[in-house]
Amino acid sequence: MQNKTARRMPRFYQPRIKSMHAEKIILETDQQGKLLQIPKLPPNARLETIFLVLNQSPPPPKRRKPSTLIARKGKIVGDIMAPAATESEWDALN
Repeated sequence: MQNKTARRMPRFYQPRIKSMHAEKIILETDQQGKLLQIPKLPPNARLETIFLVLNQSPPPPKRRKPSTLIARKGKIVGDIMAPAATESEWDALN
């Protein structure tokens, strides 16, 4: 027995695509956002478009802050410019 509450997807959610290919088209707009040139599209076709806006800088990354539990509690002890190991202790130099 079939579940009566189950719904079939509408026909427009079930596309029957025989084959698909992608084409990259770069479009330019004027100051009002209107296309400068209308692209030639295939006749009698159904197209899906995704617009990626080019030439815009991404937002600056958020500045990370240390936890208030550890902020300003570090202490420098000793010479921080001196090497931690001598050259003779390095295996890479041998």
